[in-house]
Amino acid sequence: MLPLKKSTWMILASSVAAGGLLVANRPRLMSQDYPVKFGTPILDFGNLKWGGSITREFQFRNVSSRDVVVERVDADCGCTDAGVASNLIPAGQPGILKVTFSPNGFDGPVTRSIALRVKGYLSETRVQLVAKVSPSLRFAPDVDRRRKADKRDEAVPVG
Repeated sequence: MLPLKKSTWMILASSVAAGGLLVANRPRLMSQDYPVKFGTPILDFGNLKWGGSITREFQFRNVSSRDVVVERVDADCGCTDAGVASNLIPAGQPGILKVTFSPNGFDGPVTRSIALRVKGYLSETRVQLVAKVSPSLRFAPDVDRRRKADKRDEAVPVG
């Protein structure tokens, strides 16, 4: 084995030290130790009708011993908007997830996913928004077609 120069040893030592720092500061990969927990993974909006949007708030908790920062909240559909009241959640304290859902255009059971990501973690926690939507009005296609045909046949007074 050939002896290494002093500069080579310095480079090797600094590389090892930097590698240790990178390992110590790497994002956590395991979801079971995720610092944010919801009481239930289901956000139930119940029975809804078309018309406007509905907003509800859901509580979650920082179950870790350190403050966490909510980095992102993403909904999987444009019909749903979600965000947190405060991005900084102190250790052991609750946070509020505010969810707005627009049921227009849906008919029947609806399930949407919302992801909450905390800074320093590669994984995320997901909750499901569920609702049962019924339109305000229902049209029978045959009846609606007959009405349009009847209106065309009506005489229009000339005046």
